[in-house]
This record gives sequence, structure tokens and C-alpha cells, in this order.
Amino acid sequence: LTVEKEYDAASSTLKVTLAQSCKPSPNQPTKEPFHIPVRLGVLSSATGAPLCPEQLLELKEAKKTFEISNVSAEPVISVLRGYSAPVKLEFDRSEEELAFLMARDEDS
Repeated sequence: LTVEKEYDAASSTLKVTLAQSCKPSPNQPTKEPFHIPVRLGVLSSATGAPLCPEQLLELKEAKKTFEISNVSAEPVISVLRGYSAPVKLEFDRSEEELAFLMARDEDS
């Protein structure tokens, strides 16, 4: 599962793009997308407080972009909360962002 985050401060909109892939296996060279539930927390990068209620994003396609409105400040997202799906996560993050989540995310 790959994750990309884009925040537009002017419109207070957060876009989260999720994409999935599954390698071929014997007798199954092409695989249909899985249904992957992804619980997502949206936290203030300044305080760690939630900026909106926890979201449940349901990825049923190979790739989908989800939009979350009324995000009033630069967010840090907490992905796969509650171990919502047993997947390998690819999400480019800085060490500072990971340390922030460890210190302030209730689901780290």
C-alpha cells in the first residue's frame, strides 16, 4: 500500500492518495484489487490534536484519491490505525514526522 499526502491551506483540503499492487503468483498472473480498509487520523502538526474525526478510507480500486475538507492547519496523518489492514506500507516520511507521531499520536 502506498500513501501520498497533499494539503491545500487555501481551501483547507487534505488529499490522501492510496494505491495498491499485488505481485503475480502461480496460476494467477493478474490479480484484481483487494478491498483494503484504512483507518486514518488527521493530526495538527503543531499540537498533535485531531483536526477532524478519524476517517475510514476504503480502497477497492488499484488507486484512489480521498478528499477531506475543513482541515484547518497543516496535518500529519496517522495511517493504518488499529492495524486496520495487514499490508506493507510505503509512505515517504521524515524522521521528525515519525518522532512526532511516536510522541503525540494516541495510536502510534
